[in-house]
Amino acid sequence: GEYDHKSQIERICKSTINNQQSSILRAAPADRKAEAETSKDRNEISIRRFFYPMKPMRGAREREKLTIEGFADIVDYLKKYSWLIIKKFDGNSAVIYKDGNEVRIYSDDGRENTAEMPSIVAAVKQLDPISVILLAEVELWVDGVHYPREAVRQALTSRKEYEPNLCANIFELVYINGRDIHKLDAKRRFGVLLSTLGKQIGKS
Repeated sequence: GEYDHKSQIERICKSTINNQQSSILRAAPADRKAEAETSKDRNEISIRRFFYPMKPMRGAREREKLTIEGFADIVDYLKKYSWLIIKKFDGNSAVIYKDGNEVRIYSDDGRENTAEMPSIVAAVKQLDPISVILLAEVELWVDGVHYPREAVRQALTSRKEYEPNLCANIFELVYINGRDIHKLDAKRRFGVLLSTLGKQIGKS
């Protein structure tokens, strides 16, 4: 029979939400987990408090290889929804805080990685907003060649000579200059990202 696109999208959404809530913050200390719970209870993001980071959602038809084109086909069928589709390279998810001249970087499971990413910290300090919270994928590129996430971890630990080759591929802005914008829809948030940081992060 005809493929049930609507049921498939609903299954993808439910699976994404459940997986995020069950697996998130594995590496976080107790106080950071408490901060995330406070953020969730208040439905509010603050520059001084951790939160459960939103993640890109991916999906494909059952028994079909996951591709951007395949997901776009599902999206095209359900035209009543608003969608933002971004190509994602393999790397380590990161939550980046900039508060004045202070920068903090966390993994999506709550581990602080600020000290391991001095090059990214220096770049974030140059951004115009006084305070901002960004979601990004930390990727490793050497001479135009992309390396998998295992290489990113090595660049942060045993192969630190590659740390300057790390880049933060920013895909979300959820807080800027005292304003929590995470409740805006994805299209509007992406618009804020491009209008405020587009020229500095290479997208205009």
